[in-house]
Amino acid sequence: MALQGLSWVLIGSFDPMGLYDGFWARELFSTAELPPDAAAARDFLMILFGATDAAYFVLFAMVLGNGWRTRQAWTTRALMVSFLTWFGLDTVFCLLRGAAFNVVIVNVPAFMLVMPFLWRVHRCLASESASG
Repeated sequence: MALQGLSWVLIGSFDPMGLYDGFWARELFSTAELPPDAAAARDFLMILFGATDAAYFVLFAMVLGNGWRTRQAWTTRALMVSFLTWFGLDTVFCLLRGAAFNVVIVNVPAFMLVMPFLWRVHRCLASESASG
């Protein structure tokens, strides 16, 4: 997922095909394409979002890796809380802003990929610490 953030910085968009930009234009501006000012803001924001996303998932991987090696279940709890904080805030405010498309094409798939994996790792570490 850190590579995903890097791609946002390099490509300047959430996806190379422009599908997200099309949803964004239709839902937020009622146009087929982003207005020039919105496209310029998007280009700048992709740097911020991409760098933040990359850094978050590098930290995520380091915390998870260290937690696995040292068998510390708190690391997976911390990552789940962190991820759920993003999920909750992003989902609520996207819905309030009328950007339900973001919840459908970004938040729900991310949740379905990340949370089951973290939960399985957490259960494994928690059961080891309870038995050891």
